[in-house]
Amino acid sequence: MKESLLKSVAGKTLAFGLEWLPLIESLGIREARRRADRYRASHFVLASDKTAAVGLANIPRRKALAMNKQVVFSAAQSVATLYQSGTWVVCLNLAPDCWWLVAVHEGVVVMRTDVLASDPESFDAVVMELRRAYPRMVYLQSGRDKDAPSLGLLAQQAGQVSVLQERRRMWVGKPVWVSAAIVALLMGLAIVAGFSGSESAADSERLAATTQDHEHQWRVAQKAALDQVVVHGVAGTRRLLEALYEVPVTPAGWRLKQVECLPARQLWQCAAQYRRRHPATDIQALESALPASWALEPRDLDRVSASWSVPYFGLTLAQMQIATAAESRKTWLGILQRSSIAFDRITWGQATPFAIAAPIGPKGSALPRPEGLTTYQSRSLQLSGPLRSYVLLLADLNAIRWSRARLSVKDKVVPGARASRLHLLLEGEFHERIE
Repeated sequence: MKESLLKSVAGKTLAFGLEWLPLIESLGIREARRRADRYRASHFVLASDKTAAVGLANIPRRKALAMNKQVVFSAAQSVATLYQSGTWVVCLNLAPDCWWLVAVHEGVVVMRTDVLASDPESFDAVVMELRRAYPRMVYLQSGRDKDAPSLGLLAQQAGQVSVLQERRRMWVGKPVWVSAAIVALLMGLAIVAGFSGSESAADSERLAATTQDHEHQWRVAQKAALDQVVVHGVAGTRRLLEALYEVPVTPAGWRLKQVECLPARQLWQCAAQYRRRHPATDIQALESALPASWALEPRDLDRVSASWSVPYFGLTLAQMQIATAAESRKTWLGILQRSSIAFDRITWGQATPFAIAAPIGPKGSALPRPEGLTTYQSRSLQLSGPLRSYVLLLADLNAIRWSRARLSVKDKVVPGARASRLHLLLEGEFHERIE
């Protein structure tokens, strides 16, 4: 789990960046504690036994000790208390280069929200996903919408229902004599039982500790692998399409033949191929007609390559809200099928497991994958069709990484729904979560 962010507001400590999980109402506090144990959370928040979600926090021990048992409140739960009906999405600025987004539906925090990023645009994919699920949602952003709640208002709303409980404190709120009686009873049972089971108990404890350590190592390895994959998503794809639309087609007597863009980390490296069409023009005229940042390289007397880079803000897979395979079949596959009328080819590949190098144990052998650990898979995707058709898919290109983009100018084409003089081929892969 990622470390939760703590911020002091109006004399209260608010926690941001919790992980929210659905909860069966009838199970209440017992299930909440079980979830906290499973995810090794330091704290959890549960408004009541009838709440349909539990929030898990990760507060390092050093910070917990520094707080000196100070009460910590969940900021997301305060928003849920503030908006008891309808669907609300709140985006607030916590500090320079630190923004927070949370969504609540009918007074319950929505899963995969309560997240942090460096700017509001980083939440575009999340907000679009929420709009599809909740078309009537209300979006409020600080600095833009006057009705957006302030941090001070969230601090005022922070009450008992928003208090984070320590996972390891089993007797919170119990009278002292009850706790003492329970401890005495347990000690009496231990004396009666004697020490015959001491060795087996110690073995069980060591096994449990080893299992938890192995699971922790696997989670660290998985996060490291996911952090290595930067996806383009909606923002990176939009930036690519904007750059392709800006490429001059017939500058100064030259003619564009093709543009090819390859991805680098946070950059698109693009190269356009131009052919001289008028005998009176030259490379100086072409250079004057193209953006000053482009670098020109002649191939021969009539061909010139122009290269430039297009920056974009990409997220790693560890930072993305990745849809499950079932969600992809229900939404993404259907979108591709409905949009296929505007493309000459759409190829949806077979799923392949996302490769994660197993952590190595103390004896030099690979640790077995623990049961219940979330797994991921990827599918190849190839889109081919008119440049204008890609706007149909843009809003749904979330956890996707492109490997190549090629724009071709086709002179001898009869324009139609699936044909255009500006033809774009995109190749890449998108990712799914398996639960």
